[in-house]
Amino acid sequence: METKTMAMRFPLWLAALACAGAALPQVQSVAPASQPISSTAEAAAAVLEKNCASCHGPSGQARSYMLLDPQAMIRTGKVTPGRAEDSILYKRLTGVITPIMPAGGARLSEGDIAIVKRWIDDGAPPWNRDDQDQPRRFISNDEVIAAIERDLRSMGPDTDRRFTRYFTLTNLWNAGDKKLPAHRLALAKLLNSLSWDKDIVLPTAIDAEGTILRVDLRDYDWTDPTAAWETILAGYPYLFEFRGRGYAAIQALTSSDTPFIRADWFTAAAAMPPLYHEILDLPSNETDLESCGGHGRRCLNINTEGNLRDSPGVRVVRAGFVQSGVSNNNRIVERHRSPYGAYWKSHDFPDNLGEHNILRRPLDFKRAGGEIIFNLPNGLQAYLLVNENGERIDQAPTHIVFNKGGSRAEIRNGVSCIGCHAGGMRPFTDEVRASLAALPEHERRYALALYADNSVLRKLVSQDQERFESALLKMGVRGGDEPVSELSERYAMPLDAVAAAAELGMSPSRFVERLQSSETLRQLGLATLASGGTVKRDAWEDAFGEVAEEMQAGRYIPPVRAYGERFFSGPPLNASTPSRGRRARVIIEGLLGRTIRTVENGWNRTYSVKDVQIPDGCTIQIADATRFEDPNDAARWWLEEDVQTLSLGAVRVSRTSVGGVERLLVIAAGGAIQLERAFSSSNWRGDARFPPSGRRTEAVHAVQFDVPPGSPTDSMFQALREAADECRRRP
Repeated sequence: METKTMAMRFPLWLAALACAGAALPQVQSVAPASQPISSTAEAAAAVLEKNCASCHGPSGQARSYMLLDPQAMIRTGKVTPGRAEDSILYKRLTGVITPIMPAGGARLSEGDIAIVKRWIDDGAPPWNRDDQDQPRRFISNDEVIAAIERDLRSMGPDTDRRFTRYFTLTNLWNAGDKKLPAHRLALAKLLNSLSWDKDIVLPTAIDAEGTILRVDLRDYDWTDPTAAWETILAGYPYLFEFRGRGYAAIQALTSSDTPFIRADWFTAAAAMPPLYHEILDLPSNETDLESCGGHGRRCLNINTEGNLRDSPGVRVVRAGFVQSGVSNNNRIVERHRSPYGAYWKSHDFPDNLGEHNILRRPLDFKRAGGEIIFNLPNGLQAYLLVNENGERIDQAPTHIVFNKGGSRAEIRNGVSCIGCHAGGMRPFTDEVRASLAALPEHERRYALALYADNSVLRKLVSQDQERFESALLKMGVRGGDEPVSELSERYAMPLDAVAAAAELGMSPSRFVERLQSSETLRQLGLATLASGGTVKRDAWEDAFGEVAEEMQAGRYIPPVRAYGERFFSGPPLNASTPSRGRRARVIIEGLLGRTIRTVENGWNRTYSVKDVQIPDGCTIQIADATRFEDPNDAARWWLEEDVQTLSLGAVRVSRTSVGGVERLLVIAAGGAIQLERAFSSSNWRGDARFPPSGRRTEAVHAVQFDVPPGSPTDSMFQALREAADECRRRP
């Protein structure tokens, strides 16, 4: 396979490597990086490298607890400079809190513990010269826009710029991040892990520092490239409408209102559902992924049932073991041939009893769920988590599988799987084949063909590892390194004043000056940043719109979707406001008797309130606006939207975007209203229909209505009013 743009990419990335140790001066930092390197620091580094790196280094299973980066340990509260007795790291080493570290290994010697204690008590200074601050040029938002405009205008006259987009790492550069080369690899790996193209295609750096990366959306063979970009933007929480002619120019040149976004946010958001599923266009169940039955989603055209029936040991093999890296119970893994390489699926269990005991029931077990790993056309891997019925889920139940070494026990599709399989398929040893002798003759013959010998399994796993590692090498990623997880975890870290200023495109000194003079910012809980403190990522996202406007960084545009929090609910007769209400464009305030109140607000400022009275004896329900031909598909959609838990009187609202269509779903008074529009349209359309069979409902009237252009609040109000009027007119 040809690796496009590689010749252009690496010189710029390597040039940036020389600057990777640079950082902005700290603002009232609790541990200034300008401290001299001490011999105590070097000794502490050696102790932690020797005893902790295998788990807590860049490639370890517990790398989210980074113990090889002093600033990361300080930011995350693992180390309190000057106070070892108060530091989580020291408490773990001494057993004051459990589990004691190193986990599963010999306890550190008293001498090694004393070295770590002395280093923390000395202020936790940096321990190698790469961590010292060097002067680093500040890159402003205006410079980013100017660089993008120059790049766009330098393209040939025949270039179709409609598919040109940019990812930026400028905020990390300005914050002094020392791992920009790894973060560029993270973006490259994630984009190609979301790609259905056969080639590995690397982003192209357009600036000397390597902080602005250009992509052509068509290179990743997404079903609808520009619609995929709009789906990404729907949840982007850092969107400015920048002032000046330059931004208008790049909007016009790319035919996009938002031609660039931050790479760190994208890596964190697109590596997990729902965005991970939507960009890859994954079906809602494993059957549709395996077969291509006209459902319109991506699929692999694998006949797993036929393989198991007719080709055991040829097109499919199995293995089983009583202990795995993600479960305390036995597990079965199954490999099918795939058009792109391999298709692996696991069968996982909540215990080892009865139908869950694979040594006693190797052929007729009953699984509780599973993980699917399959090769993409470019050799990388994609993932799907499913329940016992093969239906797609976002997160695996922790009583079945869990992340034993990570900062979160939950296994989330995408990011958790990417981290666990940094080097591809993990090796294992089958323990079932030896127990097959107890089976009846006809079953034993079949089972021995299906449960392959370990020598065969090792060869297959090795082939799959080589395929995956070959794809990694085309991006410059070494097997075992996992930059996507590292950048995702970097994004989730608390922010200090330097990082917060960088995310606004401001210098740290100006940011702190404004913090100290603004009552609004203090009310948002940000005063701690001016005195060397930190703020959590979710709190920063929640306040970002108000901060941006207060700092006059540009006109803030809130997202229409909060990833991970699609539905906001509240009890009847009480206000129902989303946890990210300051950023919500539209919420439902509450249900007052039979009155539904709609509210449009902007970052805690209410702009309009409208009520509509639902006539007595009427309920209004809407299922799907896509008019599924198959009732089962409609029911599946309804369940996937998670509305099966609504109760009479509950109030919920969500905004989602899939395939270039924005959906607004409002559930109230035991029913729901859905509006949808294409991103290219200002017209909202509503469709009222009976819900799928099996849903609890009262007698309802089916109503169809078109909503004129206007704000989402106006659209909801209009939809509710017309539906209510229609209900009144009917006998």
